[in-house]
Amino acid sequence: MKMVQKSFYVNFLILVIINTFINLQSLGSDEIGFGVGTRNSFHEMKKSKVKVTRVGPREDKIELSKIKFRSAELLLDFENKKAGDLKDKNNNYDVRESIYSPVDGNSPFGKRYAAFTTKESQIRVYSGAGKVLSNSIISTPIYFSFYIMPGDLEQSSNVFSKSYLNGGKKYGIECKIINNKLEVFFHNFFSYTESETKSYTLESTDKLNSKVWTHVLITLDPALGVGKLFENGDEKASIRAFRSNTDKTPLLSGFHKYDTNPLVIGKDFYGKLDNFMIGKGVLPIASKMNIPYQEVSFDMDNKQVNQIRGYSISKVLRTKFSHALPLSINYKSIEPVGTHLEVHYRFSEDPFEEDNPSPPWNIYDQNSFSEKEKSTYFNYFQWKVVMRSNHDGEISPSLSHFNLNYKESIPPNPPSGFRIVSVNHNAPEVCFNWNSNHEADVIDGGGYIIHYGVTPERMVATVKFGMDGNKITGIPKSSLDSDEPIKLKVKKNYMKLEGCLNNNLIQVNSEFSKDRNILFLKSGITYYFKITALNNKYPLGKEETEAGEDQKSLPSKSIMVTFRTEANDRY
Repeated sequence: MKMVQKSFYVNFLILVIINTFINLQSLGSDEIGFGVGTRNSFHEMKKSKVKVTRVGPREDKIELSKIKFRSAELLLDFENKKAGDLKDKNNNYDVRESIYSPVDGNSPFGKRYAAFTTKESQIRVYSGAGKVLSNSIISTPIYFSFYIMPGDLEQSSNVFSKSYLNGGKKYGIECKIINNKLEVFFHNFFSYTESETKSYTLESTDKLNSKVWTHVLITLDPALGVGKLFENGDEKASIRAFRSNTDKTPLLSGFHKYDTNPLVIGKDFYGKLDNFMIGKGVLPIASKMNIPYQEVSFDMDNKQVNQIRGYSISKVLRTKFSHALPLSINYKSIEPVGTHLEVHYRFSEDPFEEDNPSPPWNIYDQNSFSEKEKSTYFNYFQWKVVMRSNHDGEISPSLSHFNLNYKESIPPNPPSGFRIVSVNHNAPEVCFNWNSNHEADVIDGGGYIIHYGVTPERMVATVKFGMDGNKITGIPKSSLDSDEPIKLKVKKNYMKLEGCLNNNLIQVNSEFSKDRNILFLKSGITYYFKITALNNKYPLGKEETEAGEDQKSLPSKSIMVTFRTEANDRY
C-alpha cells in the first residue's frame, strides 16, 4: 500500500519547465463598479435615509434624503400624479375631495406641488377623534406649516380654514391673504369658560412674494398662551391669550366641541402650495422647520448627543472566480465642511447573507488595504456608504462613483497533447502523456485530474493527482510495483508529463478523496478519458469547501482505450 501511495503522489507529477516558461497568466485584474457607466447601479442598493439623484447625463449620486416633516400628524406633500390620489402621508386624516392641478416643477422638497387655478379648486380634509383638528381642548403645542407662492394677489384670499358657525358666532382657525399679507384668525378659539370666548389675529408685517416660495409656520403653545407667525424662519407676529393684562393665566384653547366640519385648503385661493403639515410639538427655532437634513440633537437631561445617519448598502457581490486579491477601493465623493462620509466593506471566500453580522465590516480610511488584506483571498464582497449631514442639517455629503479593483485568479487552460502511449490489457493499465501547463499556479503546487467513463459525453469518475504542495518536476516513468523509493530525476527541457492509471491507483485515490463512486478498469470494455489542470488553489486534499473549486481548467478532448477480452473470460 505504501508503494502505491508513493505512486499516487509522484507518478503523475512529472514536469520540467524552463524558468522562462513560468508566467503569471493565472492572475488577471478586474473591478466591481457602481455608478453611471459601470456594471451596477446605485438604485439596486438597499437604502435608509438616503436617495439616488441624477446630477447629469452620465452621473448619479447618493445623498441624504431630505426631511419632509417633523412629528407631522397631517402631511400633504402633493407628490401624487393625480389630484384625486392625494392622501395624508401619515394616514391620520381622510382626504375626501381634492381639486387642484399637480404640477411638476421647482418644489421645495419633492418633484411636484399643488396649483390652485380655478374657483372650484379646494382640498377637504376630515379629522378623526383624538387628532389636533378635533380637540376641543388643546393641551400640547401645535403647528401649521406650508410653502406658498401666491399668484395674482387680491384683496382677500383664503389659504385654509377650519371653522364652525354656532349662534351667529364663528369658531376655529382661518389663514387668509389680505392686501398681499398673511393674516391668521383664531375665531373664539380661546375661552375662560365654555360660554366666554375670545378671538385673536396674527397679522404679518410684510407682503408675500409672488415669484418665490415662502415657508409659513404658525405655532401655538397653549401652556403659555402664545401664538406666533413665522415667514422663512423670521417672526412676523405674535399673540398672548391671557385672561387679562393683570392676570397672566393662559386661556384654554381648542376647536368647538360640535365642530365636525373639514379642514378646507385652497378655496378662493389662486397660487401654489406645497408640503402642508399639521403637527404637535415645540419648535425652539422656527427656521428648523425648513432644514433639509437631520441635525445634531442634544439631550440636556441625559447629556447625550445623537445624529441620525443615512446609509446605502450593496447586495453581496461575487467575483467571477474565487481567490481574488483586493488591490484598492476608489470612490468619488463630495464632503462639505462639517459633513461626514464613510465607506465600509467586507470580504469572504465563502458565501454570506446580506444582513449577517459576519464577516465583520471594515472602514476604508487609509486609501489602501493593509498588507494582510492584500494577501487575503475572497470570492464574495459587500460595501456600504454611511453619511451624516453637518450639525444644523443644512448640507449633505454625496458619493457619485465607487470602484473595487482586485486581482482575479484565472483558472488554467486545458492541458494540450493528451494522448495514450501504452496499454497493458492484462493489468489492466493505461499510460498517458500530455504537455505541461505553463501557469505558475499549476506548476507550483498544482496538479491534474483524469476524468473517465464509458461514454465520451459522461465522465462518471475521476482520479486526482498532485496538490501535494511541491513543484511539479519531470521524472521518468516508474513502475507501480517497484519497492524502491521513487527518485526525482530532473531533465532540463523535459516538456512532457506522463503516468499510468490502474485499479490499484483508482482504489487509493477513492480512499484519499473519500469518493465512493468508483469505476474500475475491466477487460473487454471501452473507456474514454479527459484531463483537467488544477491551480494550487483548488481544494484537493484540504477541508471540503466550495472555495477554489473553480480553479481548474476545462477538460481536454476525450481519448479512447478498449481493453481486450481475456481469452478465458465467460460471456
